[in-house]
Amino acid sequence: YNDVNVLLEVNDSEGNKVTSGETGLLGIATIKGLKEGTYIIKEDFVPLGYEKMLDKTLVIEDGKYSVKEEHTELQDVQYDLTFGTSTSSSGWTQNSDGTYQSNNYQVSSSTATMTSNNFTVLESGTLSFNWSVCSESSSYDYVYYTITNVNTGSTTGGTSTKIGGTTYGTAYDSLTFNTKTISLSPGTYKIAFSYRKDGSVNKELDRAFVKNAKVNTKGEV
Repeated sequence: YNDVNVLLEVNDSEGNKVTSGETGLLGIATIKGLKEGTYIIKEDFVPLGYEKMLDKTLVIEDGKYSVKEEHTELQDVQYDLTFGTSTSSSGWTQNSDGTYQSNNYQVSSSTATMTSNNFTVLESGTLSFNWSVCSESSSYDYVYYTITNVNTGSTTGGTSTKIGGTTYGTAYDSLTFNTKTISLSPGTYKIAFSYRKDGSVNKELDRAFVKNAKVNTKGEV
């Protein structure tokens, strides 16, 4: 181990806890008194910002031991993101067709934000969604997204991703949606969409819209 304060749990082959240990300043944990047999070593706790390792199998036989990592078979998976909604002017609601829309319609100098549930990418994956807007020019009112790495606190996106204006349409039933696909490295993330309005004119539908937010990654079989 390279980290201190990692809590290890040692279980027998039937899953019963036998003992535990903790890594010290050198990243070493010493576990004594194990009899011959097969054991599963798992990380019970790791410091903030670290991912738990896969379980390891420890076999003690004839005075010798061997350790191997448990490999979990992964396959391609896709799942939908869910978002926190609110009927307040600072939130978003979900329409009957599944599309989310911002609530700060005609509320000057306001921002409505919705944030997804946390999602984990085990191996490199992608996040995709469809979004649209009907507003003043993006110089005044606009929608943008921010992706946060929950483990590190780092963010990508922000106002540099903004879109606005009426080029996507002015009637809800005939809006054009853009598809955005973002590559992600392994980690745990969340995404937030914000519709920001300035203090002057309101125009057309005056809302932002998001639908079909999906994650494509690897998952356990």
